Amino acid sequence: MKPTSIIFLILSVVLLAVGIIICSVSAESADSKGIELICDEIDKDGNAITRDDLDAYNVTSFEINMKDVDINVIRTAKKSYIEFVNINPAVYDYKISNGTMELKTIKPFNIKSFIKLRENGSPFSGLRSYLYLDEYEDKAASVNIYITDTSNVGKMNVTLNNGSISVEETTVNCVYTLETKKGDISFKDMETKGKVKATVKGGDFYADSAYIEALDFTVTGGDAHLKLHRQCRFTKLECDTGIITIDGDEYIEIEKGMIFPKAERAELVTNSDGEEEVLRYQPIDVAGKVYDGDIIITEIPYEAPADLPEEEISEEDSIEDISE
Repeated sequence: MKPTSIIFLILSVVLLAVGIIICSVSAESADSKGIELICDEIDKDGNAITRDDLDAYNVTSFEINMKDVDINVIRTAKKSYIEFVNINPAVYDYKISNGTMELKTIKPFNIKSFIKLRENGSPFSGLRSYLYLDEYEDKAASVNIYITDTSNVGKMNVTLNNGSISVEETTVNCVYTLETKKGDISFKDMETKGKVKATVKGGDFYADSAYIEALDFTVTGGDAHLKLHRQCRFTKLECDTGIITIDGDEYIEIEKGMIFPKAERAELVTNSDGEEEVLRYQPIDVAGKVYDGDIIITEIPYEAPADLPEEEISEEDSIEDISE
């Protein structure tokens, strides 16, 4: 090796050592003063949180591919934003291009993870992130996406290798394509006129008080739980080895096109002219298949308006009941 090469090598090692020492001293100083180095804040439960604004970038869709993290989509009143909880900046990357946010897990020592200099997205996180890679390894990691009712988000594709996905109380008309290879997927008290496709492995699927115009779910190694306050039209509902249970009754087969509950769902609303009118809800299209698990369907009690006649479906829409 040439003398100049040896000199540059020694200088590089010295500079690296000095950098590590400076980072260590700075970390101790910041800790003594209550300053966070690799997150925006620490909440009351000790969770490290980093946030970014979504409205500023006019985000309209998400493409997420991560592992060992939960994804939570939550309704918010003021502005849309994203929250990274207990995730070291060195192990994830995101960018925003043409309204689409791409978020993925990365290897911290991949050369691409060092070069994250872009206008819209996660910047280079600094040497401190690499010195403290195990800082949050004992804490539950999650990405929380807060969306307003007026948000322009219309598509969300999420794939997780290990983690659960939840959507709660949102009202935007978004198309959801969700998959987890180990975890649960749940929808609770939310509405969308977009289609929802959910694929669950090693976990359960939940649709609790959710209004989804078209739902398609596949569950392997878990159960599907549907708690309904709207009518459903079953286009396909199958269990390979399990049982379909509707309000405590067990069924061996559900005929295509069968509607449950039988009573029409409707309510009296006040229109823009201040007059009452009947709003009748169309049945939700539901298709689902469960492998090595059961399908459990429960009707949420419903009381029709006093002057609104209930309509029953025809006797042709029937199912075979094995409980008799």
